[in-house]
Amino acid sequence: MREMQRVTVVNNSPEFLEMMADVLHDAHYPTTVIDGDGDNTRELIEAAEPEILIIDLRLGSEGLRGMDIVRWARQHPQLSMVPTIICTGDRLGIEEVQEELDSLRRITVLMKPFEIDELYAALRKLTPA
Repeated sequence: MREMQRVTVVNNSPEFLEMMADVLHDAHYPTTVIDGDGDNTRELIEAAEPEILIIDLRLGSEGLRGMDIVRWARQHPQLSMVPTIICTGDRLGIEEVQEELDSLRRITVLMKPFEIDELYAALRKLTPA
């Protein structure tokens, strides 16, 4: 069996984080979950050294903070090429940033609610064997 890549999930829902940790653990992905509403989210992401980043588009109620983190990661020397899944139920928010997303490499969108197989397919799409 090949070694699975380290996944970091950033979201502000404890229930979602717990569910993702369980699902990814079942698929043998080493996983770190981060409450994205904290002031130290960026530091926690750096410390996790993700090989795959899964992030909610909106963290909390103040705008597109998840997208702000994606922009930051794309400028970060160690994170700029990390494959990223934007996981959201915010269709309008995705439409607002779709052109920008289309210009970025190694990013895919997974709309909530999603099936577990859709998550695994998104992971495979970003991390070919």
